[in-house]
Amino acid sequence: MEVECVKLLGKEFGYNPDTVDGTLNPGGTMSNMMALFAARHEHFPHVRLEGWRTEDRPVGFTPAQSHYSISRGAMVCGMGMNQMIDVPCDRITGQMIPEELDKAIDREIAKGNKPFFVNSMAGSTVMGSFDDHHAIADICQKHGIWHHVDACWGGFLVFSEEAKRTLFNGIERSDSVGLNPHKGMGVPQQNSLILVNDKKDALRKSNTSGAEYLFIETEYSKYDLGDKTLSCGRRADSLKLWMCL
Repeated sequence: MEVECVKLLGKEFGYNPDTVDGTLNPGGTMSNMMALFAARHEHFPHVRLEGWRTEDRPVGFTPAQSHYSISRGAMVCGMGMNQMIDVPCDRITGQMIPEELDKAIDREIAKGNKPFFVNSMAGSTVMGSFDDHHAIADICQKHGIWHHVDACWGGFLVFSEEAKRTLFNGIERSDSVGLNPHKGMGVPQQNSLILVNDKKDALRKSNTSGAEYLFIETEYSKYDLGDKTLSCGRRADSLKLWMCL
């Protein structure tokens, strides 16, 4: 059920259901953190085993209106909260200003830092803002940066065809999405998803601990998702989501 829920929700966001990856998590904070860790592994694969090197100098970017879990993720992954740069937002719409993001990335590159992660919003906590996904995707692709969309609050609106054309236009170009069905979809607490777009085994590679005594390769291993997550014991949250869908 978890594997199928990931495919069903991934398809709603424009991801290919045959290549989408993801897991259910205890909350949106965990989903956002896992996106950051997957981006870290893509750009700094040595960190999982060795830790950060002096020359790494990682930086990420997030709207000033974003949820605190993004900077908390920077704390937990060891890069430091100050290395998650706040990008100015429009004071009326609350949207991250794409031109300011592009300038901020250029400034950090000029300092010798290495941008690797951009978070954008699909329903910010205070103002309910939806960022310009196409504009941000263009910037991320230009610089080769992982583009995550925090849709934990507003993601449930993706079931509206009108919202697909407007609020979510371009989200299919992102690398990952965080979504909380326990919010607008009314699924009982706790129920959160991370969806990863067309990056085979990104979650497993970034989180695996190599515990062969637990995770044994068999024909059913594709349904054993624990090694993709930050948890060991996991609740069967997929049952709630599957029944609601």
